Amino acid sequence: MWERASHALAASASSAVRIDLAFKAFFRRVKAGEKPGFPRFRGWGQYDSFCYPDSGHKAERTGDKGRVFLSKIGRVKAIIHRPLEGTVKTCCVKRTATGKWYATFSCEVEDAPLPALDTAVGIDMGLASFATMSDGSEVANPRFFRQDERALAKVQRRLSREPRPATDVGRPCLSLSVLRVDHRAGS
Repeated sequence: MWERASHALAASASSAVRIDLAFKAFFRRVKAGEKPGFPRFRGWGQYDSFCYPDSGHKAERTGDKGRVFLSKIGRVKAIIHRPLEGTVKTCCVKRTATGKWYATFSCEVEDAPLPALDTAVGIDMGLASFATMSDGSEVANPRFFRQDERALAKVQRRLSREPRPATDVGRPCLSLSVLRVDHRAGS
């Protein structure tokens, strides 16, 4: 019972840490004679992330399926793209503008020395080709950003041609598609 309550307190402590940082910065500015910039009230929709500092989380993977256990939330289906190595220290859960949720695990891993190699290669990063090796081979530049930029311009043109309704009730699906392409271009 006490352990479960401590997990919820740990997750809610992240908002207390944010408040503490805001007030420390405020008093530092007051002391330095700068414009103070008072800490503002942050409503329930203000933050898109929360953290579990030490406990109250774990990731389970069986075959292709994965689940993340979050205290006070429960087991959540997840795509765990690689196994966790070392000791899990923190778990931060974040919501993107498109409504997707991501869990980021910070792990403490033992230092493992890399094997010594006798071969060496020089790499030149460039604009025309992504990389040119010292042996003359080239890696082509994929230009993902340019592709996403064109897709974003296309979706934004479609959104701007739509007649604007009295309320924004009729536009969410198009504006969500703009957000999706924008998110893809940004990451």
